[in-house]
Amino acid sequence: MVGGSMLGEWLTDLGVLNKNWWLFGNGGWEYLELGKFWQYLLIAAMVLWIVMLMRGFVPAMRRKDNQSRTRLVTMLFLGAIAVPAFYCASIFIMPDSHVTFADYWRWWIVHLWVEGIFEAFAVILTGWLLVDMKLTTIKSTIRALYFQLILLLGSGVVGTGHHYFWMGDHSLWLALGASFSALEIVLPLSVGSLHPLPGLPGHVPQLPV
Repeated sequence: MVGGSMLGEWLTDLGVLNKNWWLFGNGGWEYLELGKFWQYLLIAAMVLWIVMLMRGFVPAMRRKDNQSRTRLVTMLFLGAIAVPAFYCASIFIMPDSHVTFADYWRWWIVHLWVEGIFEAFAVILTGWLLVDMKLTTIKSTIRALYFQLILLLGSGVVGTGHHYFWMGDHSLWLALGASFSALEIVLPLSVGSLHPLPGLPGHVPQLPV
């Protein structure tokens, strides 16, 4: 897929792919250069990845002996599903799409998929690993994850709006988008404050009783 996409983009720039440029060549949009055929192939590969994950996650989610553990595993699986689901926004962009319509969904991919969904999946995976390494409890991790996901996705959706002004929307989106984009930096800061590690500032050693 990577080789075919790069070859198609190169052939499009050389003028070899004329009729089917949008299907196999350069899609014509920054950060979404790969053609529609390669986008469909990428989505199919990610769906196959989800099917492979289901073989291990579904039995783990059906366990009733540890509800907190089941909830954490379910969050991780839903985060994995969101990866191909949000990328499907790219298939809305067609060669005859209006620039406002196409640019709206393009920023969904650039901001919400790359910077939002992947970061959300990484945050959940990090929490899951911390629990497995017995560095934190499941309940405290789930509470922290809920807070971080609300902050991340809540600020990210509105934060994408700072691009809407350049699509012809109201200038109010510049202020809203810039303000909520700035909130996203609170997420990595909150991780350190919620889970201070030994040797780092903010860690309070527990004295034996």
